[in-house]
Amino acid sequence: MSRREGDLVKEFGSTLPEVGSIWRHHSGRLYGVKLIANAHTEHPDRYPVTVVYVGRVNGRIWAKSLDRFLKTMTEEE
Repeated sequence: MSRREGDLVKEFGSTLPEVGSIWRHHSGRLYGVKLIANAHTEHPDRYPVTVVYVGRVNGRIWAKSLDRFLKTMTEEE
């Protein structure tokens, strides 16, 4: 885990979502994480850490800041 990722864990109380992991939106729809953008930014206020994810059913691509993603999604086990 990089130093910045460690800071994110402290800030959000969670690890970064892993690329390829499956998450469920509060609506019930499933999404797969494609990538984490800006994880190593030196300016998180200008370039927030962002989760890019894709709908498992429709293939649409979405992006949310990490904090918003973690508020609306739960990881599937």
